Amino acid sequence: LRARYPGRELFACFEPRSNTAARKVLQDPFRDALALADVALIAAPHRADKLGSDGFDSAGVAAELAARGRRAAAPATPEALLDALRGMKPGATRPACVVFFSNGAFGGVIPRFVAGN
Repeated sequence: LRARYPGRELFACFEPRSNTAARKVLQDPFRDALALADVALIAAPHRADKLGSDGFDSAGVAAELAARGRRAAAPATPEALLDALRGMKPGATRPACVVFFSNGAFGGVIPRFVAGN
């Protein structure tokens, strides 16, 4: 994405939704991939209540990214993620590239973000 959209601020919104992504098994590689973005917003894993301690730790990953100097957050709900994204004002200081990574509906935030709602 950096090569495709040079000079843009990269916002990565990630929803750990698949059976693999929602578990800790790939948490470190996902963290390292999200560290390439300027901003990372990480949703709670899908079906988090059923995963227990085996679930993806969105807050922990966001904290690790923040320690690396990235703007990162783990909003608890899709609405909170959308609010956080709006609050970070993509494109306010330079053009932005906002990407949503999910294999599902992402709580409906994508069409709402695009529509400006």
